[in-house]
Amino acid sequence: GVPRLTLVEADGTRTEGVRLNSPVGESDLTWMDLAFDYLWWTDVRRLDEAELEAKGIPSRQNSRACVVLEAKPPTPVQGLAAVRLWVDKGSGNLLQTEQLDAQGRTTRQMYVQRLGREEGRWVPREFRVRRLGTERVTKLTVRSIRSASFSTGEGADA
Repeated sequence: GVPRLTLVEADGTRTEGVRLNSPVGESDLTWMDLAFDYLWWTDVRRLDEAELEAKGIPSRQNSRACVVLEAKPPTPVQGLAAVRLWVDKGSGNLLQTEQLDAQGRTTRQMYVQRLGREEGRWVPREFRVRRLGTERVTKLTVRSIRSASFSTGEGADA
């Protein structure tokens, strides 16, 4: 179905129907960035070397050889036709994403700047997001992650 998000403020105020592609506060981050929603999309294809070369898309990020994927949302997302992902061939870590509009143009870029280990698993520690056409870059730093799947059985927080 269509994802439905509810934003709950510290004072308990609720905003229903928050869109995945809407910004978080005044930042260039979106709720989709924070949830990594596109990692669960099923319409995904790997771009082969010929297509990468024809479109001028690099297959390396941060000096790392990558598999480049394009994922399409399962339901329409306003202003978003697909997300391109660079996955490190050696570690399997996500290094970069780009959001594409209906014409296939890049509108936003997100870079994983730093990784760290949490309970024996690699997790992103620092992200940078840039909306094309602006000079502003939003930085997000994750200090700690707690969830039932990681350790204590308590809810997740970042």
